[in-house]
Amino acid sequence: MLETLHLRKIDLADELILNVGGYIGTSTAREIAYAQHLGKRIRFLEGS
Repeated sequence: MLETLHLRKIDLADELILNVGGYIGTSTAREIAYAQHLGKRIRFLEGS
């Protein structure tokens, strides 16, 4: 259920901003792929 909520928030967002400290887990990778599929801009505040 939480995963679905995150995807709906991505639907509503203009862009996805991540601050992951170099680590991208499975769930975050799935959310990035979903945002890319939607054509959302993705920014990293720290190097990935």
